[in-house]
Amino acid sequence: MALTVTPGGNSDDALVSLVAFKLYADAMGMDYSASIDTEIEQAIRRGTAWVEGLGGPTARRATRWPGVRTNAEQRRVWPRTGAAYLDGTPINSATIPAPVEEATIVAAFYDLKNPGILHSQITPSDVVKSASAGPTKVEFFGSDGDNMNLRPMLTLVIDLLSGILIPDLDGPFFMFRAVGS
Repeated sequence: MALTVTPGGNSDDALVSLVAFKLYADAMGMDYSASIDTEIEQAIRRGTAWVEGLGGPTARRATRWPGVRTNAEQRRVWPRTGAAYLDGTPINSATIPAPVEEATIVAAFYDLKNPGILHSQITPSDVVKSASAGPTKVEFFGSDGDNMNLRPMLTLVIDLLSGILIPDLDGPFFMFRAVGS
């Protein structure tokens, strides 16, 4: 089934089209040639759901996406009315911002190469809660089960969305930087 992408539509199943995926992937040197269009479209749907989930809710916010849905009947979280980038630049309420589209493509590509990885089932009780090495013991954040976020972290996606997603500054904050950049 072909993707439906009409920003603000009530039957949209993706934030980006197959054409947009291929254009971006080609420009970035992302090889999807071993996949057929149907597989790419399925990955785009999964990437869409995953990226939308990055916007919240959190323990402190109903959503980390700025603004509100432009239309109460729309299926996707974008477009949004009253949204702005963190620097204050307004976001057009009739479109999906390029960083959201790009983040969706990166997530979809990652899922295409690792089917189902974005929505893996993880049981919190199976996660390592602490580790010891000699006299040193480390207890990992969230080991009590509260606010345990077990989603994969794609740093490029986080970087792409860093100018849009409202930071949850009251909670833990992790900063990742590549060495030499």
